[in-house]
Amino acid sequence: LMQILAVLLISAVPLIFTLALTNGSLFAGLLVVGVVALPRILWQPGGNEGFAFQFALGLYWNLVNAACFGSVFLLGAACYFAPRTVLPLMAVYVLWMQVTHFELKDGRAWASFAMREWGFQAFRHFIHLQVVLPEAILQKPADEPLFFAVHPHGVASDFRLLMDGMLHKAMPSREILVLAASVLFKLPLVRELCLWSRCIDASRPVA
Repeated sequence: LMQILAVLLISAVPLIFTLALTNGSLFAGLLVVGVVALPRILWQPGGNEGFAFQFALGLYWNLVNAACFGSVFLLGAACYFAPRTVLPLMAVYVLWMQVTHFELKDGRAWASFAMREWGFQAFRHFIHLQVVLPEAILQKPADEPLFFAVHPHGVASDFRLLMDGMLHKAMPSREILVLAASVLFKLPLVRELCLWSRCIDASRPVA
């Protein structure tokens, strides 16, 4: 079920754009969802790390980045091509953002997504990502504050996103919050990925 929700999440923005552009073509919509689901079909955890695995990784990461950082442009174009349908959806989404403001509170962590999302698992496996914590840190009381810095940041701080699910297992009893730039919570899909991986607004009143 979680994998189905993840496919729907990643395909949501390009799907809205495609349906608006093609006047609601069912074939075009199914094609978008199929392309987003393809990496999960090509490789499963524990499978062979051949060409199919590398192709699946490349397709997944490029789709996610395009959907995330192009979301404003794709949805803007969708509003232009199908205003009667898309504009009300965008109005509801913006209203939801303004009412909830999870980024100004304790976020909206989704541990299962952070730990089990296909792309996160695949990339952790591909780059042999590990979280190594000194015993002195693990022995500290869960209510004693700790501060971590993630370096290098990179274009999208991808390693931080991959690492969040691993920290759920490494430090299960500790509440972990990540400071993220305020603008990230204004971008559809980027906002959701940030909230689900325990990010909150880095502005001074919150942080």
